[in-house]
Amino acid sequence: MQCYRKKKLLPFVSGIILLIIILPLCISSEEKSISFTWAFFCKIPDGTIHTTDYTKNTIFLSGDYELKIFLRHEKDTFLYLFLHDAEGDLYLFYPAFFSDFEVITKPEQSIYIPEDLEWFSLEGKGKERFYLLASAERLARLENYTEAYQKVFYSSTSSKEDLNELRQKVIDEIRRLRIEHFALIKKAQDAVLLVAGEFRGLDKTLEFPAQQITVQGFYARTIRIEH
Repeated sequence: MQCYRKKKLLPFVSGIILLIIILPLCISSEEKSISFTWAFFCKIPDGTIHTTDYTKNTIFLSGDYELKIFLRHEKDTFLYLFLHDAEGDLYLFYPAFFSDFEVITKPEQSIYIPEDLEWFSLEGKGKERFYLLASAERLARLENYTEAYQKVFYSSTSSKEDLNELRQKVIDEIRRLRIEHFALIKKAQDAVLLVAGEFRGLDKTLEFPAQQITVQGFYARTIRIEH
């Protein structure tokens, strides 16, 4: 009788030990806090620089504006920034390569896109869409779709049909992620903080208001620019 109990007890005890070891590894990405800061700011022809209105999802610009994007990691956070431009092309602006994630998730790392004193030019009339995503975990499916699209986009032998299909897969995955994490995005948007960012120009340092986002697991924002 004692032997029988011992045989039954050993698997039971080892099962408890295994559960205790595994439980910390099973924390979902939605339970991990992420925090980062971002800003979009524009330069008008006379050189004046100002930030965009963060309360609006669509920004209307008239004239020859130039644009720069600011990102800063507050905690280890995987950030993604895409541009879907007026011509319909899709570009990954950040990171430059997904392999860069091994070195770009350091806290307090400020990123300017484009770098240094370069600016994006908005010429003519059109609509641009920026997709900003942040996650506690790497978004493997989004990365795979993006790399497949980029391979065809930069190929000289790619067909228009293949390109359109792969581009749509990336956009659909972004949309799926937004829908899946809608509650988290709404919660984060309701608790946004405005903090000071800093831009270093040729002869001066400009302080500007930036949005600080802190949320559990995931965040996404689409910024539309009509010009």
